[in-house]
Amino acid sequence: MKGQSWPKTPIEKHLFVICFLVLIVLIGWMAFLFVNTKITQRLIIEEQKDIVQLNKNLASFSDIPGFDNLKIIINLENSLKQIPRSRHIQQVSTIFEDILSTDKSETSNIILSDFQITLDSISVNGYVSDLRILYSSPDPEKRPSFIQRFENLSFLDEIKIQNYTRSDDGLGYDFSLTAKVINNDDE
Repeated sequence: MKGQSWPKTPIEKHLFVICFLVLIVLIGWMAFLFVNTKITQRLIIEEQKDIVQLNKNLASFSDIPGFDNLKIIINLENSLKQIPRSRHIQQVSTIFEDILSTDKSETSNIILSDFQITLDSISVNGYVSDLRILYSSPDPEKRPSFIQRFENLSFLDEIKIQNYTRSDDGLGYDFSLTAKVINNDDE
C-alpha cells in the first residue's frame, strides 16, 4: 500500500475535485472582493477630491459682490407663496383713485389713510361722513358702494369693516377695512 496515494476510491476523487473547485471559487471570490474594494476606495477618494474642489469654488462665489443678495432672493422664492400680481394692486389703486376723484361737493365724503398690503391681506383705515356710504349706494350700477367695490375683486375674500367709531369731531366715523388676499392660479 505504499504506492497508493489518496484518493483511492471514485467517491474520494469526486470529493477531492469538488473541494478543489470550491477552494478555487472561494479564492476567486476573495480576489474579486479585494479588487472591488480597492476600486471603490479609489473612486471614493476621487469623489472626495471633486467635493473639496467644488466647495472651494462655492467659497469663491461668496466673494462675488451680490452673491449674498442672490442667496436671499433664492430663499425668498422658495419660501414665500406667490406675490399677488401687479394688476391686483392696479385694481385696488383704481378703486382708491375713483373714491378720491368723487365730487367734493357731495355731502358724503370718504377720506382714506394707512393703506397696507401684504401677501395675505389688504387693510385701509378711513373716515366717512355717513356709514351708509360704506354699505350702500344710491345707484349701485354706476357707482357701487365702498365695500361692493372690494367685493368685485376676485382676489379678495372675507372683506369686512372690523371696527368703526365716532370721530373726534363728532361729524363722521373712523373705520378700518380688512380683506384677505387669495391666490387665484387660474388667472
